[in-house]
Amino acid sequence: MQKTLLIIVLAALCLNFKAKSQTSDKPITSLAIGDTIPEAVWHISLQNIYQTGNKKTITLNDYRGKVIILDFWATWCGTCIARFPHVDSLNKVYQDQVQFILVNTSSRDSNEQKVRAFTIRWIASHQEISVPIIFQKKVFNSYFPCHVLPHYVWIGADGRIKAITEWTLLNKQNIESLIAGLPLNLPVKVW
Repeated sequence: MQKTLLIIVLAALCLNFKAKSQTSDKPITSLAIGDTIPEAVWHISLQNIYQTGNKKTITLNDYRGKVIILDFWATWCGTCIARFPHVDSLNKVYQDQVQFILVNTSSRDSNEQKVRAFTIRWIASHQEISVPIIFQKKVFNSYFPCHVLPHYVWIGADGRIKAITEWTLLNKQNIESLIAGLPLNLPVKVW
């Protein structure tokens, strides 16, 4: 009888501990236009698979105070890959005020070594680029969800999300408006 009672008490305690640990995890809320980037997101360590400046990891905080444009891509997205040279040229033109970051986001690209090999092959057959290329990080990608690629998240120098767009809106006029602190009245990418 005492053994049975002890087992029941221990089982109840185990269930209680599990329930408490599940409720202590805060759910990640995706960010939207107008939201300020949370401090924790600024410091998420991101694996840089194409080491510009020999930095193996970067954070958004490395570029705080600049405009940041996150370019979400995948190895299987032809339009994403075709946009690399355009993104790189814009990064070079606006390097003092803007930082582009290529963020691999696809769950189909789950093997970091394959994504790194793809990136190195592409660069070897096309051109060197000045933009960091980040391997997917689920917690980071959860803050910036996307369903259709390419996908761009525009972050102002003030740390607020200014736009979420498709690739056709990534041009000098819109970038210069963002740098100048003008409102971006761009259509929101909803898909």
